[in-house]
Amino acid sequence: MLRINVEFNTSIPAETLLYTIAREYYNMSDVDSAFHLFKFLAERGYADAQNDLGFMYVNGIGVEQDYEEAAKWLLMADDNHSEEAFDNLRLLAENGHPRAQVNLGLAYLNRAGTDIDHENALKWFRKAANLGYAEGKFHLGTLYTQGLGVTQNFTKGMALLSEAAAQDGEVSKAVVQYLQNDILFQGVVSLTKQQRAKVDFLLASLGVSETQAVSAMPSSAPSGPEPTP
Repeated sequence: MLRINVEFNTSIPAETLLYTIAREYYNMSDVDSAFHLFKFLAERGYADAQNDLGFMYVNGIGVEQDYEEAAKWLLMADDNHSEEAFDNLRLLAENGHPRAQVNLGLAYLNRAGTDIDHENALKWFRKAANLGYAEGKFHLGTLYTQGLGVTQNFTKGMALLSEAAAQDGEVSKAVVQYLQNDILFQGVVSLTKQQRAKVDFLLASLGVSETQAVSAMPSSAPSGPEPTP
């Protein structure tokens, strides 16, 4: 029987005490007990447990190896400010897992306490897109249409959005939302007539009528310099 060397202290929060016990289990190679405690704490938002759970999924320790689950928990841990989660997520992405690559790209765009890094986001979205991953194509397309982290190429961006939408039904919904909300309503791109025609054509191919597309636009379209086609 394993002996857990944890000194009881009523001033220690229960979750912290459970995490200490889980680490003790892990260090003594009782990975099954460690896994279940990490999962219990991870499901309750404990960042370090989310990171450790992700690490176990990455390496198949105490559980069948599952990169999808690993990416999910590591991203949660990073959102909850785990110091190690970002490095573990990047390691998973470097090993060629497309969902981790997309999540890493999103982390570079949305990570709390850090500046937005479009260049690194672009790098990881491109890697996922090159592996044929629809979400990678979608996010890469948004950066190309707006010229974020890369020279604007609206035509290439729209082609990527079209590919992503054709490949995955859920991503198709995201493409429609991006075109209607960001492009038409918010006006993140000052469209030429040719570019607007490309947007209308793609929306129509996705089942959005011209009337619906027009209704997504504000009463006065934003003005600006002609973007690169």
